[in-house]
Amino acid sequence: MNTTTFYSTLIATLSLTSLAWTNTSATTQDAFSELDAATSSFESSNRAQEQAASEASAFEQFMNEHQQEQAAWEEAFLAEFEEYVKISQEETENFQKEIAQVWDEQDVSSEKVWVDYSRDLQTRSRVDFEKGQIEIATTTSKDDAVDKQALREKLRALLMKNLAQAFLEDQIAQAVEAKSKEKLKMLKTAKVEPKPILLPYVSDKEAPTEKDVDNIVDKLIAEKKPTVTQNKKGENVVTLTVPLVKEAKAVTTSARATTIPKGAKQLRGDVQKYAKQHKLDEALVFAIIETESAYNPMAKSPIPAFGLMQIVPSSAGMDATAMLFGEGRI
Repeated sequence: MNTTTFYSTLIATLSLTSLAWTNTSATTQDAFSELDAATSSFESSNRAQEQAASEASAFEQFMNEHQQEQAAWEEAFLAEFEEYVKISQEETENFQKEIAQVWDEQDVSSEKVWVDYSRDLQTRSRVDFEKGQIEIATTTSKDDAVDKQALREKLRALLMKNLAQAFLEDQIAQAVEAKSKEKLKMLKTAKVEPKPILLPYVSDKEAPTEKDVDNIVDKLIAEKKPTVTQNKKGENVVTLTVPLVKEAKAVTTSARATTIPKGAKQLRGDVQKYAKQHKLDEALVFAIIETESAYNPMAKSPIPAFGLMQIVPSSAGMDATAMLFGEGRI
């Protein structure tokens, strides 16, 4: 082999070797790139899983804390409600002890009966919304004559009384509210509006005049004679019982004529509004009110439960106040 041929062969061999190393290097780089990519993807997946796990853990912790807070709040609420029940029962018993000094029966307001006493406790007004009658009773000495005019004035005053007046003169309600304000943090109070209690039952006029009321009273007592009994003390108890006019004229609803209690007349607008808002049949709302309180706007019971639908503070009352105020209240 001559020199020229030798160098040509050497150059060719080196070129092939270089090309082989170049190809090997490229293949190796591709393999490392794929490994890097796979490792990067794996690490990204791990980070995503770790982040998801962290978020799940944070959410679980949040829910646990929320549940603990809710449980603590409910425990505190129920404890305050128990205190409220205790206050209500104690003040009712205290008042019944007072009226026991004057009356043989310790009669107080209930779901369908409103009982109202004069400040000296000598006169008791009892309105039975279910039976539709008013009873005015007063104690007198055995030798006193029956004063029908005095009974007439007491009946007139009762018919003129509004919710605000009745609440202020309700010794049990005043005592319960005063003590509740001292002891309860979750208490919610409201201003009682001076809406009429009995006038919607006895008058078709929205705002009867003084003369209208006089005529109504005269009509109610026209043929009614007071009865006289004796209590355990030997005192006379003079009682006048008159009807509470209950039926209104027929009204048309859903293409049918129905007769509704007069007490429902002043509620009709609200019942229609909220029954429609909550997709309820207004007849159902009226039926619940009729059943629970017979439209007695002063309704309450020893449970205690309150209002036309006899709401219990610790059950329906919690839901209702949460809807109104954002959190349950007593």
